[in-house]
Amino acid sequence: MIVRIFVIVFFLAMSNYSFAVDYKRVDKYARSVHKTGNYKDLAKKLTAPFTTQEEKVRSIFIWITHNIKYDYRKFKSNQRKGGYRIKGRSKREIAIKRKKLRERRIATTYRTGKGVCEDYSYLFQYMCKAIGIEAKYITGVTKTSPMQIGKYPKHSAHAWNAVKIDGKWYLLDATWAAGTVDHRSGRYHRDYHEGFFMSSPELFALNHFPDNSKWQLLKKPVTKQEFKNFAFPHGEFFTSKDIIDFYPKSAYLSAKKKYSIVKIKYKGKIPNIVMYRRGKIVKLKRNIVNNEIIFQIPTYAKYHRSVVLGVKKGKKIKPLLEYKIK
Repeated sequence: MIVRIFVIVFFLAMSNYSFAVDYKRVDKYARSVHKTGNYKDLAKKLTAPFTTQEEKVRSIFIWITHNIKYDYRKFKSNQRKGGYRIKGRSKREIAIKRKKLRERRIATTYRTGKGVCEDYSYLFQYMCKAIGIEAKYITGVTKTSPMQIGKYPKHSAHAWNAVKIDGKWYLLDATWAAGTVDHRSGRYHRDYHEGFFMSSPELFALNHFPDNSKWQLLKKPVTKQEFKNFAFPHGEFFTSKDIIDFYPKSAYLSAKKKYSIVKIKYKGKIPNIVMYRRGKIVKLKRNIVNNEIIFQIPTYAKYHRSVVLGVKKGKKIKPLLEYKIK
């Protein structure tokens, strides 16, 4: 009887235990897989060696971010045309045309190895569908520059995904995870950002605002007012998932105070974070308590309106988080 109870308890404990996925093994395999005849066959090949849904989703995500590059020309062309509308004599006809267009876009992206955010997101969604995993295509507005602090974009201009893994929804953005585009030259730079895979909803909401608030995956959805006033996270913020939280979320530091407190909490080792202006480091009072770095930032209201914190790597400083003084 005692043995039986022990076995039952052990089984229940193990069924609730989440084993950490070995991403290195999955990533290595996904990057080694070559394109097959169609995306459905590729999805099956990418996921065949793995047993968990998280491993399968990871394999598809890594293959897309490693093999699809951003099509800046298409992006600029879409901007000039102002998007496109599907016309039809009935809702059914429009739905059929929309489905055909979507399938054509996925096939083109897969064949050419390039696309814009809609293409990344549709390809991810349909590759997941090919192996029986539910994923959603999500549209909304995003922040891509600190110049957008305090502003709310008028139109939805970005697409990303939510994916259901073991009954729970997670957020991810294959386009932003894959790399960046230099808007001056139009050149694409492959630069993987781990922070956009199965992201924390609280941190994802800093620069993603879906048309349907349901897909914020937050108990208390962020409002438009809160979104437009968030501090701006630069690309370095999402290079990993090491940042757990930060304070304050609002971009505005008070000019009425002599100093403002900014806190950033990490999972593990804290990098060398500095405040800089015009390429020069500004000396700050700071303290580290339980993996949380606390800055005492002086307010330069009369002359300087921006506060930029960055990670110093060798001689380079990569911007991390930006505030405004008001």
